[in-house]
This record gives sequence, C-alpha cells and structure tokens, in this order.
Amino acid sequence: MNTTEMMVGNRPVSFAPRSLGEAMEFAKLVADSSFVPIDYRGRPGDILICLQMGAELGLSPMAALQSISVINGRPAVWGDGALALVRASGLMEDFEEGIEGTGDARFGFCRAK
Repeated sequence: MNTTEMMVGNRPVSFAPRSLGEAMEFAKLVADSSFVPIDYRGRPGDILICLQMGAELGLSPMAALQSISVINGRPAVWGDGALALVRASGLMEDFEEGIEGTGDARFGFCRAK
C-alpha cells in the first residue's frame, strides 16, 4: 500500500491508496481490527464507503469511522464529528454548552450561533 502523505484540509494523513485494490486492502485490515465501531467490523465495503464519505467532508479516515454511522441505510455524521466539521468551517460565531440547576431542576444546554 502506498504510504505517500495526502492532505485532508490542511493536515497530512498517511492513508493514500492509489487504486481500488489498495483501498480495499486497507478496509479489510480495518474491518478485522477492534479500532472501529462494532457495526463496521467484518464489513470492508461499508468501511470503504465511510472513508470516501469522510474524505468528501474533510474528515480523516479514522475520524470518519468514529463519526459516521448508518441509520436505516442512511449515513449520518453525529456527535463530536458534526461539531468538529462546523468548527472547522469557520462559520460558527459562538458555542456554549453546560449544566445548570440542581437536583430535579438540573438540565443541560447547548447554544450555537
């Protein structure tokens, strides 16, 4: 497999297959590891498509595997991955999250602009 660096955004990433065969080889290695969510284990095709979607969004391969999940056949970016993409866009003006109150009146909040 090619180890030439490629760029995702302005960060170097070591995953740079030159062919579909190399990409599938990488996806098979990842599918056999315990480094991916259980829904991706043993599913190199799903991993390859996840990596492609992540690359289109600007996510590194491992960030894509941790931040993209498939719900009813539709891939979705969730959790900290979604927040990271918005922050990286430069369009977020303000972000705040926290917990207020005590006891049964305690609640969490998130504000974004």
